[in-house]
Amino acid sequence: MIKNRVQITRRMLADPDSWPNFPVLPLKRETVVNDDGKITRELGVILYGSENFGHGITAMTVFHMNMLEFAVLETNDSIVELVSTKPFDVFDTTEDLVKSGWVVD
Repeated sequence: MIKNRVQITRRMLADPDSWPNFPVLPLKRETVVNDDGKITRELGVILYGSENFGHGITAMTVFHMNMLEFAVLETNDSIVELVSTKPFDVFDTTEDLVKSGWVVD
């Protein structure tokens, strides 16, 4: 299952036209926190065109947020304002992104 999800992630990142909620692609990362096997889930999104935001943000930037936060946004300025308040991870390549555990949700 995880291998299939990684393949889907690679394919979708290579083809933004396939994103069901373009220009937003929802991601998740599940990690085991401790010895009892407790799993935590992080939610994130990639935004098509986010490399134009500046501040070291690239096309492979995962913003730590829920996709539903975009539901009320109507302008590019409001999107930039929202993501500027969120933590994010920047990756050099798709492979770096999937190796860190992020997959399409």
